[in-house]
Parts: sequence; C-alpha cells; structure tokens
Amino acid sequence: MKPPIKNGFAYDKATRTAYYDLLEDGRKGRRVRKIVRDIGYRDALKKKRAFRQELEESPRRRPGKTLTLTKYLTEYPTRLGRHAASTLTRHKEFQQLHLLPHLGDHAIDKLTRAVVLSWRNGLLDDGLSPSTVNRCVAHLVMLLNEGIDRDEIKRRPCGKIKPLAEPPPKDAYLTPEERTRFLDAFNDWEGFQQARREALTRRYVVEDLGAGPRARRQTSVNTDRIRCAFTQYQNSRVFFLAALDTGMDRGDLLALRIDDLTFDVGSGLVRCVRGKTRQDTWIPMTDELREALLAHLADAPQRFPTATVFPDLAPIRVQRYFAIAKAIAGLDDRFRFKDLRHSFASALVQAGVDLYTVQKLMAHSTPRMTQRYAHLAPKKFQDAIAAMQQFNQSNQKANVGKFVGNSPGPASKTEHASDRKPLIIKRN
Repeated sequence: MKPPIKNGFAYDKATRTAYYDLLEDGRKGRRVRKIVRDIGYRDALKKKRAFRQELEESPRRRPGKTLTLTKYLTEYPTRLGRHAASTLTRHKEFQQLHLLPHLGDHAIDKLTRAVVLSWRNGLLDDGLSPSTVNRCVAHLVMLLNEGIDRDEIKRRPCGKIKPLAEPPPKDAYLTPEERTRFLDAFNDWEGFQQARREALTRRYVVEDLGAGPRARRQTSVNTDRIRCAFTQYQNSRVFFLAALDTGMDRGDLLALRIDDLTFDVGSGLVRCVRGKTRQDTWIPMTDELREALLAHLADAPQRFPTATVFPDLAPIRVQRYFAIAKAIAGLDDRFRFKDLRHSFASALVQAGVDLYTVQKLMAHSTPRMTQRYAHLAPKKFQDAIAAMQQFNQSNQKANVGKFVGNSPGPASKTEHASDRKPLIIKRN
C-alpha cells in the first residue's frame, strides 16, 4: 500500500520505494511526480533535494501555456508507469517514427478526436497494420493520461478512441510428429554438439571446437564441461513436457511450487495460477508428465514445499535450451515458446474436447479467447450437421407414413366444404 505523501515525499520501507510529488511556485505551479524503486531512505532524501533543485533550475513557462508533444516528451522523458526495458524501447520507436513526425508540433490539449482520427487514418494509408496502429494510439493515450497526472492538462482532449478491428492471430502448433521430434531432441547428444558448433546459443555457452590458431583444444576438461552442459539441457526436458501437457506459460512454470503438485488424485493435478489474469485452475497430469515429475523431484535434494519445482532454470536458460531443441527438431525459427501453449489447446480441440472445457483448462478469462481454436474441430461441426440432417429425415418419413396408404378418416376432416350436401329439414 502506498504511504501518504507529506511535504512532497513518502518512503515505503518494505518495498524500498520513494515517492515524490513536487510543485513549482505553490499550488498553481507545475507539478512533478516521480517514483524511485530499490533505494535506501537516506539516498531517497538526497534524491528529493536533487529533484527540487532540478525543478527550480528548469525553464519556467507562462501560466496557461500548454506544451507541444515534442516539448512534453523532452521535459518528461521518463514514464510514470513501471515498464520493462523492451517496452520502453518500443515506446521510443513509436514516438520517433509515428508520433513526433505528425503530431510533434500540436499542443497536447489540442489533440482532439478529429486530429487523432486523421493521424490514425494516415498511418493506415502508409501501410501499417491495424494492430500496429492500435499500439500507437494506445501509447498516445497513455501520454495524455500522464499529462493529466502531471497537471499539464485537465482532461484527455481526444476522449475515448475505439480500436480498429484486428485480424485473428495466426497461432502455430506442433503436430504429433513434431511433438515427438521436439521432445526427443533433449536426448540427442550429437545434435546438441552440432548446435553448439553452429553458435545457436550465446557466446558464453558455445565452446569453439573448430580448427584454427585461436581455437580451443578439445581436452578432457572441455569435454567434461560439454557433458555437464548436456546433462543440464537433458534435465530440462520435463519443463518443456509440462508446457506441452498443461499449457502453462514460461513464467507460470518457473513460479510453480512443489505444493502446487498433487499426486494423490487420479494421475495427479497441477495447480496453475495465470500471472496475467490471476485465473486459478487445476490441470490433470498425463501419465508421461506424472512419471517425469516424480523422477525430477526424486533426483533433486530435499526442499521445502514452498520451493519452486524448477530452481535451476531461469528465463534466459529456458530460451537457450528452447533454441537448441528447436534447431535439432528442425522446427521453424518463428516458432515461439508461447506456441507450446497453443499446441496444448489445439491438441485438445482436435481430440474432440468441447470449448468450455478447453477454456477452463487454459484458464481463459472469457470464452472469446478460446474461440480462436474452434476452426481446428471441423469434424465436430460436420457431425452436428449430419445429426440435424438425420433428425429432419426421420421426422419427414414419419409424417409421410402417417397419411400415405391409410384410410382418410371422418368426412368432416377430409372433405372440402363445397363437396358437402345441404341439410334438408322436413316440416309436417
């Protein structure tokens, strides 16, 4: 919980985070908010004095004058939110390529809906995809929201912009044959050596065993190092098998704890808590995954129940091993670790599992996310149409047999009104 800010400063001792809220020339002046993480209390106080001095020395604007988008990004180069380095790099690309050349001279309070829509149509005319244009518009909206937090503008002038319709993503998935090749790649000693020679992994993993004056000799020490690296690579097979048989993401598998595994119910259960949506579900294990996890935990030293199942793996090491296995199996270079999750859902749908069950096993928050796999079950749709056709034909035959070849029944139900004889009443 964020502590209350007093005198423009607050410090959270538990998370080692400092919050700054500084004003220039009293309450009506310019407002500067900053967040500094992983910093000590004394260093945070020094930062406050440095920020205050920087604010006083910065050029002042006339009251009521709004910055242009170019000057706004120059004065506030950092973002308020917490973003990864790759996300910040992508934001810089959006600004330099698509925002500043077209909207850099506009005041941020003059970026009305008409201006933003005209700019968006220009990006589409330049050949950008709808998904890229939506990311650019979302980044602009984020900048305007930060302008509100910094008291540069009172409200967002463009209002709410409805995103463009994007084509459904093309998900790659493994066929049964490719799945077998991918898992067998973790036991291929010759393929592992070949992958290292071709420098498919990073420099500090590759051992240069080729000829040349600067090449290393293939001594017993180097061979032992390669054998040790191959053993670690071989032991990571259970991690990728879990990704294929549970559909869990890389981050969710790395955070998987020992107490999230249950071997007493059926073939076993794996508790999955999605890091993105916080959806909680239990996924049954396959027989192969159960045996692999039991062997993996038996070989590992005794650990606490809250310890992780894969403590020796890190994201960068998973990426290296995935690249090696993908090269040995002959898979496309564009195949991603995320596609292992798509392979899990695709195998379920092709096996005839209904989409509601797939949604629960994938821990999707909405059914719309699961509909992307519906095209993989055409036989199920054909069976539905065949069942409807058989039902219609059976009802049609029953109705035909009811009237054809039988006696017409009472005259009042079969004769026409014009064919009836008039009723003659005789009076005495």
